Amino acid sequence: MDRVELLLAITRCPQLPRARTLAAHPCSTIASIQSARDYHVPEPWSGHIETAPILFISSNPSISESERFPSPSCDPCTTADYFQKRFDVGSGHVSEDRFRKVRFWTGVRGRATELMGRKTIPGHDFAITELVHCKSRGEIGVVTALPLCSKSWLLPIIQESGAKVFVLVGKHARDYCTQSWGLDRSKSVHFDVMLGGSERSVVAIPHPNAFGPKKISHHVNDEDLNRLRTLLQNRSTDGQGNRVLRLLV
Repeated sequence: MDRVELLLAITRCPQLPRARTLAAHPCSTIASIQSARDYHVPEPWSGHIETAPILFISSNPSISESERFPSPSCDPCTTADYFQKRFDVGSGHVSEDRFRKVRFWTGVRGRATELMGRKTIPGHDFAITELVHCKSRGEIGVVTALPLCSKSWLLPIIQESGAKVFVLVGKHARDYCTQSWGLDRSKSVHFDVMLGGSERSVVAIPHPNAFGPKKISHHVNDEDLNRLRTLLQNRSTDGQGNRVLRLLV
């Protein structure tokens, strides 16, 4: 399936109907958080995943009932446009004011800026995805849903990603991905990892809501951070998803 088909397939996850009716289903807890009638669809990713040079991978998206968000009744074009252009200026989806109010988003933008060495453009310089795509507060239901959800969707998402650097955000992402990819969990950075048919670098950092140091420079030495920045020099975009060469500042 192509990228848009994958995006829509995740929002229509075939596990959801079973999870709502079978208490023993691994996704039962997280699926029951929202009404089966009108709910926020599973979140595939946010941003131009095919061109963004950085991909952040976290546990699962949080939920705000006041947020304007695609529901099962939205037409496919509207749903696809929302997730691909969610952070684009002028898209009408997420304003800068709204972006700044979400601690997770501002946290990952800060880490992307640290990696790029300059101000970054959400959705273009970095995209965001999760291991579990259904929403919950406080990662409720993530532990049981994670193996099935990640097995279903993580590899196809990675194959669609044009990112040179994957950033694992939080304990769930670090533990699951390092184990699945055969990486040393005790290390915060890995280079030349073959994932989804391409070589990537992998960085593991704490969740923005965690206690303690959160900057990449707190967990990666100067030599490795400079190496990451060098890898990203030729992977910048012009804000429209087109590759351009940008020198770090």
